[in-house]
Amino acid sequence: MENRLPEKLALLRKYYGYSQSDIADTVGVPVTEYMKWENGSAICTIYQLQKLADLFKISLDALADNTKKIAVPEKDIKDDSVDIPFMDQVGKGDLSDTLANMNEAIEQTRLFRTDTQPAAQDEDTLSDTRLVDTEGFQVTMVNEIVDDLQTDKYEIEDNAEEEEPKKKSSLLLYLAAAAVIVLIAAVVMMLSDKNGSTVQISEKNRFAVGDTYSLYVDNDGSLKVRGQFNPAQTFSDVVQVSAFGSHAVGLRNDGTVVSSASSEDLSSWEKVTMVAAGRMHTAALMSDGTVACAGEEAACAVRDWENIKSVYAGSGITIGIDEEGTVFTSPSTAPGNGEKGIKTAAAGNDQLILVRTDGTAVSYGLNGAEAVDVSTWQNITSVSCGSGIAAGVTSLHTISTAGNEAYQTACATWADVRYADINNSTLAAVDGSGKVIGIGENSGQYDQSSEPSDPAETEEPQTQLAAVQNITWNTTTANVAIYWDAVENADYYEVSVSTRPATRIPNIVTNSTSIPVNELTNGEEYTITITAYSDDEAYLPSEPASVQFVYNLVTIQLDRPANVTSEADEESWAVSWEPVNHADYYTVVLDGGESRTTNTFGITYDMKEFGYENETEHTIEITAHSYDEKYTSSETLSTTVTYSYAVRKYSVTLVFRCTDGSAIDSTSTTDMQLEPGFYLLSDYVPDGYVLADASEDEFEVASDLTMMVLVDPEYVPTPEPDEEPSEEPEPEVTPYAEEEDPDE
Repeated sequence: MENRLPEKLALLRKYYGYSQSDIADTVGVPVTEYMKWENGSAICTIYQLQKLADLFKISLDALADNTKKIAVPEKDIKDDSVDIPFMDQVGKGDLSDTLANMNEAIEQTRLFRTDTQPAAQDEDTLSDTRLVDTEGFQVTMVNEIVDDLQTDKYEIEDNAEEEEPKKKSSLLLYLAAAAVIVLIAAVVMMLSDKNGSTVQISEKNRFAVGDTYSLYVDNDGSLKVRGQFNPAQTFSDVVQVSAFGSHAVGLRNDGTVVSSASSEDLSSWEKVTMVAAGRMHTAALMSDGTVACAGEEAACAVRDWENIKSVYAGSGITIGIDEEGTVFTSPSTAPGNGEKGIKTAAAGNDQLILVRTDGTAVSYGLNGAEAVDVSTWQNITSVSCGSGIAAGVTSLHTISTAGNEAYQTACATWADVRYADINNSTLAAVDGSGKVIGIGENSGQYDQSSEPSDPAETEEPQTQLAAVQNITWNTTTANVAIYWDAVENADYYEVSVSTRPATRIPNIVTNSTSIPVNELTNGEEYTITITAYSDDEAYLPSEPASVQFVYNLVTIQLDRPANVTSEADEESWAVSWEPVNHADYYTVVLDGGESRTTNTFGITYDMKEFGYENETEHTIEITAHSYDEKYTSSETLSTTVTYSYAVRKYSVTLVFRCTDGSAIDSTSTTDMQLEPGFYLLSDYVPDGYVLADASEDEFEVASDLTMMVLVDPEYVPTPEPDEEPSEEPEPEVTPYAEEEDPDE
């Protein structure tokens, strides 16, 4: 159904000569908000619509009903009314067509109200207030309008020339449109804050059990009190209740808090959206996501909490859950702090239960107590706990308990359970009809007649299957296989393992199953629980049988690297090896130096850093590793690798010429292949010549080279032509004569 309200608003405003600012001021909204009403991007509330109708001096029905033209009072112009035409096909449809469009109008209004709800209303509140039985409501409202219709309050222009059948059709359309208006008004009023309240009745804190009383906020908003509760009168207008022993608190619909403890002054708290009563303290969630707390100091260290969406309290503990499902506790050393993926919680004298977003639960013992076993719980929507017991309401409106087998047996007959709470050992619940049933010590908290009777008194005797025996397991690298002895008359089994979230395997027709190890943590203890079932109604399920086991990872050692090869030149040295299966990285040590890591099966060294000489041997050590904890590191390969490379040589050509231009007597050029380096030209000068400039003797080879070398003939002295060599006779040598001995 097309929304014609924007067109009407614009035409009426112009007709009366108002500006958009004038209208906005009159209604009490920013001009930008009013502009959205005229351009159709937003819709006003029913109360704002009434103000607009009063301003334009027309009925609310005429303004909101898309099937009506508008007749406005005379305004000093020729025409005594202004028509705003719309719905060109008026009269061509029938009542069913109009009714088919009603849900669309309702949905548009609901979406608008959702966007404009005060911050104090959370998702639970909105989801509750949106529940409207539109089919039954439509018929009822149409009937009421037919009975109470007053057509003399406004003018409806009829075409006198239309035939009688068309008049009847138009009347039906008119009645249907009027039904839309009334229905929209009802829905909007349901979604609006009544009397300026900031909190409405929701699924939160509807039922609370104390030591001598129980409190239930009924669907009609009234407080139903059972047992002895003296402050009942002061709690009469509450929309939430919470209790712990004799301590009870309530949240009023105006966002303030009332307490049963006269010494507890909570009058300064405003804009509260949720309350929680602890043993000696009270916690409150504020509309801005912070938490206020009064009482026991250790439980009230909540000042730094932000973006909290729900709050709970127990014996010396406060629990907050933020918008992302993370748990905060005060004191911060309490168990469960930092848990993620949590949607609701409860704390009692010695138990803390957290419910995960998948409907499973985890339990912690408080004040030195042992935690109850909730590993088999499924589809939990809300939870409560007391002294050694806990209970969870499921999405199927049944109840699961832990800590006391007798409670579980008794509660198995409870049906249509909506809310439950525990005080010490007293468990009470409210069913869909508002009846309070219970088990345990009853000091008036529940109706004695509502306590479940022994099924054996009303049903045929049943035989319980024997509990599963001899649970064993075997761990491999991929799975943990679980085995047990078959139970006589059992047709199938259900196995659960206390992983996070819990692993549940139903309908197992054999006496074995397995779970993948990727759901387990090495070294952590888990509980395996197995229950036997029979298809024969004569047999009750067995008692759950549980064993604890510690998961120890089974590992495989990686193969040692092999087949090391290398390639080198004068600047780098690349060493590689065959890849190892399942290896993610390798560590490499060269000559006992620093270990280096590579994600590939090779590594390259910069020889400028190491300065190794060609044709030298070096020791390299290689170890394979994996990021997968199933695999351990390989043995280290230690081997010798030779740093070797072929030295490059350059072509060098030396061209010799005499300085006087004359030719040389020997080869004039020299073609050579030389390695890079420095050389002496004098080593290559032909015989009989010398360098013309001895200072230019050295040259460098770094690439192919051709160069001119200037030389001179080697200087050799020659004798003068007129001189002859002298020929003097050699002196005569006289043999040495021995002297005579004078004594002879």
